[in-house]
Amino acid sequence: MEKNYLGKTGIKVTEMCFGALPIGPLQANISVEKGAKLIRAVLEKGINFIDTAEVYKTYPHIRKALEGYNDEVIIATKSSAEIYKKMEQSIHRENSRPWPRNLKWV
Repeated sequence: MEKNYLGKTGIKVTEMCFGALPIGPLQANISVEKGAKLIRAVLEKGINFIDTAEVYKTYPHIRKALEGYNDEVIIATKSSAEIYKKMEQSIHRENSRPWPRNLKWV
C-alpha cells in the first residue's frame, strides 16, 4: 500500500483511508465487536489511516480494533475546541491501553 505525507505534517499515511462513519449508529449501527473486526481487517490489509469524529460515535469500535495491535495507525478526527476534552476522555476510557502513544495535533 502506497503511503504519502499528510500535508506538511511529516506523517505518512496510506493513500486509502478507512472512513468510520458508516459503521456507527448514524448509518449501519454495527456492534462494537463487529466494527472492530472490520477495522482490524482493514488494518491487516495495510491501511494505516482511519477517519472519524466524536459525532460518529465510533471511538469504541476503533479502541477495540487497536487492542493488542502494535503497528502505527493514524487516526484523523474532527472536533471543536469544546469537544477536545471529551475526545481525550473517550480514547483513554476503561480497559484500553494508554493510546495513542504518539499523539499529534494538526
